Amino acid sequence: MNKKIGIIFTFIGIGIILLSGYSLSEGPPEKAKLNANLKWKFMTEGPVHSSPAVVDSVVYFGSDDNYLYALDAETGKEKWKFETKDSVQSSLVVVDGVVYFGSDDNYFYAVDAETGQEKWKYQTWNNIRSLPAVVDGVVYFGSEDHYLYAVDVNTGQLKWKFKARGAVDSSPAIIGEVIYFGSEDSYFYALRLVPFK
Repeated sequence: MNKKIGIIFTFIGIGIILLSGYSLSEGPPEKAKLNANLKWKFMTEGPVHSSPAVVDSVVYFGSDDNYLYALDAETGKEKWKFETKDSVQSSLVVVDGVVYFGSDDNYFYAVDAETGQEKWKYQTWNNIRSLPAVVDGVVYFGSEDHYLYAVDVNTGQLKWKFKARGAVDSSPAIIGEVIYFGSEDSYFYALRLVPFK
């Protein structure tokens, strides 16, 4: 007797379909098998756009529920969470025990990586979604207010800022004495840092 065969359609990207067959007498693959490699999952109250940073067995990430989270990387258990006033879509960096990140509340934050306590915050005039870069005691980040900022990591005080003609969501890269970044004004910039110091 011929076995009846079922087909699972899986869409990957656009215009690509993977087909896999299974016997209807056996049924489709069990969800437990599909999730066999899941170590843990943690639910927030909003979508997660932020890319995580993992340092010393702690994973840090932001959510559209306005929080920055710190979870145990092994268990997924929450260690602490830090509330901003809007979504946290910015990715983040952790340097010398401090988490640096931006929020759609227009503020850039420095938060203690161990306790989740705010060290300082700096106000811009629009969303901050740029991944920051920290070099020689200065944190560099862009804002959708068209500026690239350089802020002292210890005091949170502005050292300098540079105005583009569009939002700066690009993540800056620093090589030697030059900082590189792009803007929605269609330009890519290279700035000499020496005159700013």
